[in-house]
Amino acid sequence: MWHGYLGIEDIALTAQQRQQLIDWFKGLGRPQIEQPAHFCHWRIRLDGKAAIFEALFEEANITIENVKARLAQIFGVDPATISHAVVQTQYGPTVTFNRSGEKLRMIQFGGSPGGCTWMTSGDAARAYVKANLAQWEAPA
Repeated sequence: MWHGYLGIEDIALTAQQRQQLIDWFKGLGRPQIEQPAHFCHWRIRLDGKAAIFEALFEEANITIENVKARLAQIFGVDPATISHAVVQTQYGPTVTFNRSGEKLRMIQFGGSPGGCTWMTSGDAARAYVKANLAQWEAPA
């Protein structure tokens, strides 16, 4: 189990694909646990093309292979047709998934599960939002 923050950014998905993916991530929290902080909480970027999720995640659910499997299900394709590339950013490891130009970016804020705490992950997510505030908050 890992309590942390994940982000996704739609680079070239259809609105239906994006919504299916957001709905899947929303369901990854642990509602059967009596700790509300472990439920999935999310924030959608103003343009609707990115989201940040905070929850107590089963680590197996957020692996590259599992996300590829879910993307393959959404696209109706073999998971082997989806490639990925991982880069380390100042906010955490970021995976870009690609299939014929349909792309999705996923970031584990603060670091990989097991490699960072809930606080470290939250600090990285908050720093990311602050650095990109115009995309996440409407002007006052």
